[in-house]
Amino acid sequence: MATVSLEQIQSPHDLRELDREGLAIVTAELREFVLQSVSQTGGTCPRI
Repeated sequence: MATVSLEQIQSPHDLRELDREGLAIVTAELREFVLQSVSQTGGTCPRI
């Protein structure tokens, strides 16, 4: 499988095309993005 990143996802269809490994990569990137965003804005984020 080619390397996938969150920046490549443009629609729900793109997510449906990913295998489990690709989904794991994208969800890890998404989680990191959310945590960084929340830490910079001073908001709260529930434990994921």
